[in-house]
Amino acid sequence: MLERRDDYASLYGDFRWAIPDRFNIGVAVADRWAAEDPGRTALLDYRADGAPARLSFLELSQRSNAFANALRARGIRRGDRVALLLPQGFETVIAHLAIYKLGAIALPLALLFGPEALEYRLQTAGARLVVTNAAGAAKLGRIAGRLPGFDGVVVAGDGSEEFAKMVADHSHDFEAEATGHDDPAMMIFTSGTTCPPKGALLPHRVLLGLLRSVEGIRQRFSIDLRSICSAGESLGAETYEWTREAFGVTPNEFYGQTECNLVLGSCAAIGASRAGTIGKVVPGHRVAIIDADGRLVGLGEVGQIAVARPDPVMFLGYWRSPEATAKKFVGDWMTTGDQGVADGDGYVRFFGRDDDVITSAGFRIGPGEIEDCLTGHPAVALAAAVGKPDTLRTEVVKAYVVLKDGVAGSPALAAEISQWVRERLSAHEYPREVEFVDSMPLTTSGKVIRRIFRDRAKREAAAVTGA
Repeated sequence: MLERRDDYASLYGDFRWAIPDRFNIGVAVADRWAAEDPGRTALLDYRADGAPARLSFLELSQRSNAFANALRARGIRRGDRVALLLPQGFETVIAHLAIYKLGAIALPLALLFGPEALEYRLQTAGARLVVTNAAGAAKLGRIAGRLPGFDGVVVAGDGSEEFAKMVADHSHDFEAEATGHDDPAMMIFTSGTTCPPKGALLPHRVLLGLLRSVEGIRQRFSIDLRSICSAGESLGAETYEWTREAFGVTPNEFYGQTECNLVLGSCAAIGASRAGTIGKVVPGHRVAIIDADGRLVGLGEVGQIAVARPDPVMFLGYWRSPEATAKKFVGDWMTTGDQGVADGDGYVRFFGRDDDVITSAGFRIGPGEIEDCLTGHPAVALAAAVGKPDTLRTEVVKAYVVLKDGVAGSPALAAEISQWVRERLSAHEYPREVEFVDSMPLTTSGKVIRRIFRDRAKREAAAVTGA
């Protein structure tokens, strides 16, 4: 665990990793605590219809052992992929831990996925089984015949007794597989913002790496709300300041990717927080801004955010795609595809995805700062900024804007929004075109899928030029 320190410099400088050769997430999360303090509360499930349901560490250990035995009886073995298509709840945690204890690979999937998205991920991963609810089972029923090696579903909740019966009918005694810290534990598909989703394979050691990242968020406030955390996209200075004013708590931001998560972050409790940035390097990691050849760029220069290997939270590789894995690295730097800028105090500012950076009249413009400014306008709910091809400037900034309820779009409002950005940022960053749209395409993790608007802007430009 991280030692409690009052300053970032000593916390980062004195940190050393201690990763055991043998490590299993299921054992570490449940069995260890069940042996030390069996009655201690492990999980609370809050529901609107009454008091929260409680699960002790002993119960969590026993039920995950029983479900591991049930999965083994169904033919699941070490290395098999078992998908989870469930809402948050006891069954979700129990299933995760059972899969890890078996040495199998958990494949968490979003309930929002439709049949096509599910089919792509399940087929790519070669999933043997899916643990889901009734709604998920209905979706899977439409695609099950197109999934080679698929053995069916286990239904949990929604009035079904199947999951509970599997737990009740099997022994609480189970000896977890002796997994090494580098053995695969889970596969998480990338969000697919710029290319088809890839299955990133993560090892058991990732838990130890992530714990070090989130330990620093404990706030020292005497109010009930101790901390507010944000990830997925840069929070932006406007939202950062609003959060501090509205809640009286400075938000902590985290940055990472499916392939290597929580490597940059902020911690207001020790003074490591600054509006408009995504924080500093989390202790135990090496993160830098590099150029295309893997060389460090200077302070204030735009480059790609990269993470040095080895790193406990780094993925093992893309599932059955060594070529894509190799392309992810430049030497020992794992590239993120995100552009960033580092300042002299160690803070990193997110600039934009490689494909999202706008080139206009020789300037390289990041969409994040523009979008942050746009959403500060009182009429704007959501915004995406992209580059639209232009014969004179290479690209011009175009903004696609979702207005707040009750606000009607008009040429006058578009001009006002454009001027809003020009006055607050600069004359080369403001959107020369503003278009109002009804909705904003988002990934399941809440990221704006800018490529949809980028492609749309290209088509618009082509229609004008005839290209």
